[in-house]
Amino acid sequence: MKRIFEYLVTCLAISLFLPACGDMYEIHDKYLKMGEDTYLGKPVDLEADAGFKRIRLRWRLNADPRINSCRITWQGAEAPVVVPIEATSDGMHEATFDIPEGKYIFSITSHSQSGKESLPQTISGEVYGDAYKESINLNRRGCRSIVPSRDGATITWVPVDDCVSVKVTYVSSIDGSVKTIEQSASEPTLLIEDFISKGEFSVVSVFRPEENAIDLVESEPETFVFPIFYYVVSREEWVGTEENPGLMSEYSHIPQASLAIDSFSTQEAVGEGSNGFAHCIIDGNFNTFWHSEWNNGARPVMPHTIVIDLGESKTISAILLARRLNNKDTKAVAFDMSEDKVEWTEAGAMDFPDSPTPVMRILVLPGKATGRYFRLKVTGSNNAPHASLSEVMLYQRLLYQRK
Repeated sequence: MKRIFEYLVTCLAISLFLPACGDMYEIHDKYLKMGEDTYLGKPVDLEADAGFKRIRLRWRLNADPRINSCRITWQGAEAPVVVPIEATSDGMHEATFDIPEGKYIFSITSHSQSGKESLPQTISGEVYGDAYKESINLNRRGCRSIVPSRDGATITWVPVDDCVSVKVTYVSSIDGSVKTIEQSASEPTLLIEDFISKGEFSVVSVFRPEENAIDLVESEPETFVFPIFYYVVSREEWVGTEENPGLMSEYSHIPQASLAIDSFSTQEAVGEGSNGFAHCIIDGNFNTFWHSEWNNGARPVMPHTIVIDLGESKTISAILLARRLNNKDTKAVAFDMSEDKVEWTEAGAMDFPDSPTPVMRILVLPGKATGRYFRLKVTGSNNAPHASLSEVMLYQRLLYQRK
């Protein structure tokens, strides 16, 4: 009887257990099938690279023949960015698209043609725009100093964080062309050999917002002015030799016959015979000379000025000045240019020693002085207030002439 009871209990247990096992295997099989049909390979190794009003996202996919696209969304997006995926492709994928300036969290999912999708993967990224550009305009790379010399103008920069380079735009003194030099921000100085004295130049600072940014952002240009600069050379350096031509070979002489005396503050019209007159300094003869008035005890107050009319506006790049032969009176002379004899622009100056030699000196302008009227002013004398000059000659740079 006991065995019959045990047998009946066992049969009952088996009859209850078998349906339960069947249900369990059916559920498990259902989820296996759902996994095969539903879950796609998700994007991994996400990267976000900042840009100017755009961004680049990169991610990796394992080979999954069901994936035919990836979709990128973010808060405020009007529509997702859809990136087609080749059925056999794996490795890195990317998308670059325009988006307003700001900070975002991007969500990337992979999709199949049947409408299945992967779990979303997110990454944060920043987009730079006008607000960032305004900030760098306040932090542009400035010029600490601009030092001119015969070798050129040396610009020393103020260091600025995140600045990767600078672009300097200026007009060349050689041929009048507009040139742009880009220099790495790691360089503390820049030498511009063909600068124009008193000429303007602009500086654009170039920034990289982040280490992996896809865009460089340029500041608005800032304008600077090269300092006035000129230098004096000797007759020997100006003329040179047959084997080694001097600086004069780079310039053309404005004919003396094209010049005319416009006005003067003083001249000696009596005591020097055929000399003493202002027109003697443009007659092409180094043996004639102008002299300040001295007859009958005249002692005109310095500076003594002579204004020469070039006939039309011209660009001057060198000035030759000769004192009266065997005379040391004239000590210092300054030069100006004007279009209307009202507004004058400084062109340069030169000094002579308290001795009759040298007779001649040449002022070289690394650039140009422009105007119709040329004015020389004797500002210093070794025998004040007396002064005399033999000749003045004006030159234009051969490759940069303005008529």
